Amino acid sequence: MDDSDEALMARVAQGDERAFQVLSRRHLPAMLGLARRILGNAGDAEDVAQEAFVRVWTHAPRWQPLAQQEERIAELDAKIEEQTRPWAGEIERRDAVPGVAQC
Repeated sequence: MDDSDEALMARVAQGDERAFQVLSRRHLPAMLGLARRILGNAGDAEDVAQEAFVRVWTHAPRWQPLAQQEERIAELDAKIEEQTRPWAGEIERRDAVPGVAQC
């Protein structure tokens, strides 16, 4: 069985409590350490870590693997390029005309 964070998160997104336990046990020590350094208080750090894991569980159904996120970013990038292409051509033509002020 794949125990990578991505595989575990995919299982958590489907409501797998065991996967959530594995994921939270894996990341709790680092999360607590960081929160303690930032907050300077162990009790507050535990509250923050607990809230973070509650949010992971609550929002897990909306989670998307990194590959899907990268695919979506590429789609948006292509859309932006398509929409701005006419402007780029206009700027190139204006730059090629002597005496036209450049931006």
